[in-house]
Amino acid sequence: MKRHPFRLLGTLGLNFLGFALITATTILDQMLIDAVTEGKDNAFTFYLPLSLVGTLVAVALVVVAGVCYARYVVRTTGEIRQDAFGGLMRKCVADFRQAPVGDYISALTNDIRSLKHHYFDMLHLLVVSAVGASTSIVLMFFYQPIVALCALLSCAAMFVVPMLFSKKLEKCQALQSKRSAELVSALSNLLAGFEVIASFGAKLYMDKIFRQAHEGFCDAEARTGSMNQMSSGLAQVFSAL
Repeated sequence: MKRHPFRLLGTLGLNFLGFALITATTILDQMLIDAVTEGKDNAFTFYLPLSLVGTLVAVALVVVAGVCYARYVVRTTGEIRQDAFGGLMRKCVADFRQAPVGDYISALTNDIRSLKHHYFDMLHLLVVSAVGASTSIVLMFFYQPIVALCALLSCAAMFVVPMLFSKKLEKCQALQSKRSAELVSALSNLLAGFEVIASFGAKLYMDKIFRQAHEGFCDAEARTGSMNQMSSGLAQVFSAL
């Protein structure tokens, strides 16, 4: 966000204008239908040209916004990669040898690609979804205010319900992380001393320790999954209502 913020805001602004214009043309289309139904003379001479021009301009704005955003992402991730490589070149030989060369290559390629997919693409999807939902709500208020109000209340419930479970879910996730660490620690200790354990015939003891750690992890994982499903299920119920 700190890199070229005006470019980013300009690109997102084009998206907003495009969807706003689509909303306006949808209203014009409805006016055109009403005018044709009522037999008005200006139905095709006034509303139709405005609707066609508005649709073409809206499509052009959305396409241009998408192209500009793609170029913004490429430029920003390229600068991040250059900065990372510059920091790598400032390392001394001893520091450089602390990690395999493959790790550095992965950081400069796969990690940057993951940043693009998990941050920039999700940001664009979030903005487009928010703008699209806003324009849909505007249209619903224009045609059916009561339905639009119910939709807003449903959306609010979809956001509020998961928030009510956030504290409990956070505790479950912390417990799952703890149990996962205990499982990894138990596996490391058991496998590291496998030869000694096998020589003393203590494989049953080894199996018991593993089962305890494994069952604790599975229980914590089940709690976290159940809480996630409960939260999302209630949110879906409210959205259906």
